[in-house]
Amino acid sequence: MIFRNHRLAGMARRAACRLAWAVAGLVAGTAPALADERKAEPLAVLSDSAGGVTCDYYVSIAKLRWERTGGDWSDAAGQAYGDKPFSSMELRRSTGAVAIALDLTTLAEKWRQGSAAPGAVMLRALGGSSGIADIASRESEQVLQRPALLVTWDDGRRELLDPVADTYTACPALSSLGSQPMVRAGGPNVALLSFPVPHRPGHKPAGVSLRLSMQRVWGPMVLGAFAVRTPAMAPAPVSKGLADRVRGDVGLEQQADVLFVERFERNDWSTGWRTGERVQTFGLVGSDAGFEPLQRNALKVTVEQGKFAGIDLQRPLKALAGGVEPDELYLRYYLRLGGDWDPSDVGKLPGLAGTYGRGGWGGRTADGFNGWSARGGFYSHVGEDTVVAQRRGVGLYLYHIDSRQGGYGELQGWNAGPTGLLEKNRWYCIEQYVRLNKPGEHDGAVRGWVDGQLAFERSNLLFRMTPELHIETVWVDVYHGGKTPAPQRLTLYLDNLVVARRYIGPMKP
Repeated sequence: MIFRNHRLAGMARRAACRLAWAVAGLVAGTAPALADERKAEPLAVLSDSAGGVTCDYYVSIAKLRWERTGGDWSDAAGQAYGDKPFSSMELRRSTGAVAIALDLTTLAEKWRQGSAAPGAVMLRALGGSSGIADIASRESEQVLQRPALLVTWDDGRRELLDPVADTYTACPALSSLGSQPMVRAGGPNVALLSFPVPHRPGHKPAGVSLRLSMQRVWGPMVLGAFAVRTPAMAPAPVSKGLADRVRGDVGLEQQADVLFVERFERNDWSTGWRTGERVQTFGLVGSDAGFEPLQRNALKVTVEQGKFAGIDLQRPLKALAGGVEPDELYLRYYLRLGGDWDPSDVGKLPGLAGTYGRGGWGGRTADGFNGWSARGGFYSHVGEDTVVAQRRGVGLYLYHIDSRQGGYGELQGWNAGPTGLLEKNRWYCIEQYVRLNKPGEHDGAVRGWVDGQLAFERSNLLFRMTPELHIETVWVDVYHGGKTPAPQRLTLYLDNLVVARRYIGPMKP
């Protein structure tokens, strides 16, 4: 008997599939309070929503970029971008529906072991193939032609699973193609499907077969199945730093490489900070609705409905760094997104800057002489019932010489390790590193860590053409936009901000 529990129950079953997908380990779960106790599982989300897979990104809403344009894969030998498929089939030219099956038993075992993106398969033409195949997707009106995963268990029971996502990339197309009634493989097209990982307590799959319906095949081709890999799957060990020398950050400011520590415990904490011209709404809290303190007090920042700014403070670094502005620095702080954190536009978070009031922010193009900035950034919320939409993306917002996109900065999603996709109502340790380039050379660098795990790195940046530009300030900035005000009240919390010449890392419990 074939159990069709994922096949015939419409939207309710699709919701169950989404739940199974999340439970299968694609998304890091909840965790204890301190970062070094809560190492996240690798995040490998594939979504066919508008904010999901595109040619450039495996999660486009948070700018999580593929390593290779069009998608990343590994073959049956474990080789990145290899040409040995887990299964393949020769297809002839056809104009009508043709059913095929690909044996994914070996790939499914890699899903179970965690050595391939769980439940995900890439379909691509093997080398030398000139044809293109149109394959019925889960949006097809022909229900029985939609993709399905047939699982045969070790006791003979068989089960059909629906995909939770299917889409394709067609470079250089920039938008998601996941809403179409077909996916396409061959030529520049690569099909991507994601299923719940087969799981049944006390049993193992004896066979796993991918059932597909070819709607049309344009010319002969060999269709191959490969494992999907993303930068988020690379090992990301927790790195310990200066904060690991003390407990709970107590006495951290006494470390020689630490320039500044702000715990947001004193009412006069903002003394020494320059205040921006924007209307700001922030204050210290020890308790709040849906809030759990990291230690004691924290800084609550609110962007009110219809407004842009929550906080805009800068701390000059020259005096803190012995009278010389540094060219290389680390900034670490703890971040907790409130339950109402559903931004409708991109925006800014704390970071480092050298604007000197001249350039490198607010549409003032960085030209290498006037200024630069490397603030944190956040991404708009997608109002969809997907695993991706349940999280909120953060990354970097850079003004550098090569980022002249209409005069504004460049958003860089944190695409590796734990990624910059964060849960709401949970503390995260966020750390950023900036190294300015030698004047005129593309050797500037930025890095980002989440809970001590490297989530982003870029090393070819051109911030300055003159040695007169340095890291001038720490910029605690929370700004919604762009040019779109907050759609409703948005709340986040900051705590234990540290600036140092060396990597800081998460607090030691």
